[in-house]
Amino acid sequence: MHRLTPMDEEALYRIHRHINSDFSAIVLLTEPGGRLRVISSIGSRSERTGKLAFRPNQGIAQHVFKYGRSYMIDEASMDRTGLLKTCPLLLAERLSSIIAVPILQHKLPIGLIVTGRRSNFTFSSQDIECAKHEAEAISQSVDALSPLSPR
Repeated sequence: MHRLTPMDEEALYRIHRHINSDFSAIVLLTEPGGRLRVISSIGSRSERTGKLAFRPNQGIAQHVFKYGRSYMIDEASMDRTGLLKTCPLLLAERLSSIIAVPILQHKLPIGLIVTGRRSNFTFSSQDIECAKHEAEAISQSVDALSPLSPR
């Protein structure tokens, strides 16, 4: 499992601050083929958040892992998938609007950044780009620390 560097933590903080989020988290696989866990979070209101463990095919992770790209639920897009009522992480934190962006290792998802608000909100294109940019920085950190990284 990847341990976060201070630069990874700072990337999460930048997303949280830029988007003015109520909650932001880095969620990573605990081991290959394992479950996802919240490794770091800002703004958590639930004790359950740190204890959650879910599969990559559950909740918000299923959309990010299946396609390897960002997923968003906001006031403009609405929640057509019902995730706000079924995803353990979104329920625990009572989020109404979210952006989820993959963290990649060797171009495969190993985690995600989730940032959002507890009220209805419409994200701007700059919000989405900020989240993608910081997820890319964390992905590079993961690749650099991986024993399997090509050097």
